Amino acid sequence: STHPQTDQRVAESVAEAGRYAKNQGTVNAEAYLRQIDGMIFGDSPRHGFVRDGAFWHPAMDFTFTIPRGFTVENLPEKLVGSSRASGAAFVFDAAALPSGATPATYISQVWLKGQMPEARPEDIVVNGRPGASAGFNGQVNGRPSHIRLIAIQGRDNMLYRFQIAIPLSAGESVLESLKAMTYSLRHLSASEKQSIHPQKLRIVRAGQGETAQTMARRMELEEAPLEWFAVLNALPSPSAPLKAGAGYKVVGR
Repeated sequence: STHPQTDQRVAESVAEAGRYAKNQGTVNAEAYLRQIDGMIFGDSPRHGFVRDGAFWHPAMDFTFTIPRGFTVENLPEKLVGSSRASGAAFVFDAAALPSGATPATYISQVWLKGQMPEARPEDIVVNGRPGASAGFNGQVNGRPSHIRLIAIQGRDNMLYRFQIAIPLSAGESVLESLKAMTYSLRHLSASEKQSIHPQKLRIVRAGQGETAQTMARRMELEEAPLEWFAVLNALPSPSAPLKAGAGYKVVGR
């Protein structure tokens, strides 16, 4: 093998580091905070983002609500949501609708490849857009579940797709919340495209006697705002004291 031994690599790294003078870096916290003030926190409009209980994608011109109790992961090609309490999950993505196809024929012939004739798609309408839905029972992570596929036609032959898995033991409220999510899918209005923005880092000065707890109330995060504030500002703990007049990072708009 031509790969250097560990001892050799360590020695080379130490030698390379020794070429640089010690304590010659610049420490300027105020300049750094000014640079990051207004920086996007989390996902960008180009990839879509979650805000106010909904997923917004200005670049692809759509939005839909996220059921309460679901956590979501925004991946490059799909959005994955899951509920630890119920075990239900969904995957949302988009595909091109082939010429001459309808949402119903897409589900049966393209998505299911004609292999599940018992899953007969039914036509639906979602906020004026044609769609189709098909369901069947199966196993998901070893649990008997109802699986539902929904395809909704958007503009320019774009097809929005939901894959939903609901354990048979889940309550009716879980089913209804996922159905509501499906039927909430819609295009954005012109005003929404201008006004909907992702969350951003904002620099806020701590007032006299202010604590991490009071600063965390300014965080526009639904989960663990105090913990997030401590992490963003490198506090040793959420109860660590703040310095009056110093700038701290919060998540806002």
